[in-house]
Amino acid sequence: MSPLRARSIQSIVPACLTLSAVTAPADFSRDIQPLLAEHCYACHGPDAKTRKSGLRLDLREGAMSELKSGSRAIVPGDLEESEIIHRIFSKDPDEMMPPPDFRKGLNNEGREKLRAWVENGAKYEQHWSFRTVEKPEVPTVRNGNWPRNPIDNFILSRLENQDMEPSSEASAENLVRRISLDLRGLPPTLSDLKRFAPTLASSPVGRETKNAPFSPEQYSELVDAMIDSPHYGERMAQDWLDLARYGDTNGYHNDSVRDMWLYRDYVIESFNQNKPFDRFIVENMAGDLLPDADNTTRVASGFNRCVTFNEEGGADPDEFYVTYAVDRANTTGQVFLGLTVGCAQCHDHKYDPISQKEYYQLYAFFNSVDGEIGAGGRTGYHGKPLPPLLKVSTASHKKKQAALRARLEASTAALKAARERPDFTNPNGNLAPALEEWIASLARAESDILPVSGGLQLHLEAGSFDAPGGLVREWPDLSGHNRKAIATGEPKQFGKAMNGRPAIRLDGENDFLRTATGAEDLSEDFTIALVMRFNDLARHQMALM
Repeated sequence: MSPLRARSIQSIVPACLTLSAVTAPADFSRDIQPLLAEHCYACHGPDAKTRKSGLRLDLREGAMSELKSGSRAIVPGDLEESEIIHRIFSKDPDEMMPPPDFRKGLNNEGREKLRAWVENGAKYEQHWSFRTVEKPEVPTVRNGNWPRNPIDNFILSRLENQDMEPSSEASAENLVRRISLDLRGLPPTLSDLKRFAPTLASSPVGRETKNAPFSPEQYSELVDAMIDSPHYGERMAQDWLDLARYGDTNGYHNDSVRDMWLYRDYVIESFNQNKPFDRFIVENMAGDLLPDADNTTRVASGFNRCVTFNEEGGADPDEFYVTYAVDRANTTGQVFLGLTVGCAQCHDHKYDPISQKEYYQLYAFFNSVDGEIGAGGRTGYHGKPLPPLLKVSTASHKKKQAALRARLEASTAALKAARERPDFTNPNGNLAPALEEWIASLARAESDILPVSGGLQLHLEAGSFDAPGGLVREWPDLSGHNRKAIATGEPKQFGKAMNGRPAIRLDGENDFLRTATGAEDLSEDFTIALVMRFNDLARHQMALM
């Protein structure tokens, strides 16, 4: 050790030791690893290509092994022998770490955290999600009357450590509201409050109050009622659909429509059916490859179809083929592993135990998808459905189809039975009275065509006059107000144009019918009834009254 270094350590360590008595032990994953990643890993981290001096701080073995200089970066519990302590507190630009030209220096708070961590044994710990699950000890609390179950002890312990107290108990109405919003995503209805609030006490799960007892059975009944609602699946599906990057558009510049709502409905129904999670995952990842695959499981595999698609004409299909594979690999890691595996696309992960090699092993699964459409451009997919496609009938459609099939079968059977009757072909048989009655009903309908007969201000009927040569010049008014319609252009009269009845045809451009306004009689509310048919649907906007 050089004299300069010896003097530096001697001046630093006493000050540090003075502070150590009041500094709590640091948690590695929460307090230390972020500091090392931000200030040290660039030169002493997982990337072997950028690592300097053979020092690797992201692993305990590397941080505590002997370096070429004979020193060790970290000696647990020994501040004087730990090179890292000397370097982070040094004022010498040739010694200090991070170097003066590093993008971000270490502040005093960070130095003290590292010092306290080394002094307390420099314990390396994995993130809690990678540790073996162990049952923790239930913490003791000062207010022993408040907890109803062990979970309450953990909550109250944290509150007491912060000199805080639990909130006051919720009213019955608030409890119903909270549960409804949490499980259905909707506020409770008045009927919900009438059903549950009068029987609920003002607290959750089992507390005796001055008002009334609230039993676990009552709470369970309330929760079950919310879960039985079809809105439960809608609420639960929201988070999953966000993770699955669900959307009914392609994204990118055009953002055109894509029909993915069947996948949304599948997720909602899965929650409402309380489908086992393992089955749900299998269907999402490979529902189209199952031995018993059906349209439902094929729709479930839409999880991997929820990827943005670039329709731009100049987009390179090969480039976006890779982009989609990366998106699927990253999404799979985030959703099913809870990890940001995408960091390993460019380098070994700084936090999680995922190497760049392992990332591309996962990526390879999605890079071998058959029939993937990379982008628009020469593939011609502009605003078109992206293959592979699946035609699926919804539950409501299937119900309607079944009802129509039943009606068709019944009608077919009735027709067959009628044809087998002996009087079916006999015009003088039993069918004649029915035929005559039917013809008479048509005649009655002819006379009852008007929805209103009295008080008409204008009444025009196409069959009330004969137009010479079929060309209409005047159209008489049958209301008695003599507001005949004067024709402009060449409207034509046809004898049997609409359902066997006369009609006047206008071309939609030059043909008009004008009458006296009659405004003096239409100062109050009025109704216009018009029977018309468009020969050209593309020109339906040409009707003007």
